[in-house]
Amino acid sequence: MEKLFINRGGYRRLRQAALLPFAQNCCVRVLDNPAYTPVNAPAQSLREQCDAYNAALHAAENRGRDTIAVKNQSRLALLAALDRLADTLEAHASGDPLYLTNAGYGVRQNVRRRFIGVPAIPQNLRLRPGLSSGQAIFEFSAVEGARMYAIELRGSAEEGWQNGNYTTARRVTLQVQARQESQVRVSAIAAGNRHGAWSDAVAAFIP
Repeated sequence: MEKLFINRGGYRRLRQAALLPFAQNCCVRVLDNPAYTPVNAPAQSLREQCDAYNAALHAAENRGRDTIAVKNQSRLALLAALDRLADTLEAHASGDPLYLTNAGYGVRQNVRRRFIGVPAIPQNLRLRPGLSSGQAIFEFSAVEGARMYAIELRGSAEEGWQNGNYTTARRVTLQVQARQESQVRVSAIAAGNRHGAWSDAVAAFIP
């Protein structure tokens, strides 16, 4: 089941006049609601921070330097309490977005899934001459989860592979031995330095 994520940026960007009502609304929706019994502790903590922030706002109305500093610290504490409640709600949502929205939070849309595993072999390889002598253009298709790609090259099947480049692009310019056939292969690399298998070699005569 895909995990849902609360849109934390939504409430973090709120001005002080809107942040307190947002947090208070979350408390009203969650506290004393049987559906949210597992998140009662962080909700209670949030209510306490709402009271503290409300008091800090009133104290800061006289624009005193010390009271402004207290208000700013209280805002940070309130945001941290909202984050803790958000973490607990996400852990108990079980894929139900209404569980989060009924608690007063927004839900992030189009969340990128973290790639787990070994990346696939790049496909649609193409090697062709560049604009100058000894220059080759190498292209291939993107691979899901790849953070970068390792490219190796050689002059013939009898030679060993040599490191050609590490790149995040899928179209690279390589310098190879001029006036002979060159071979190139590529491997995708995911987060954590997880290397996928090497592709088959693609060859072309490079003037």
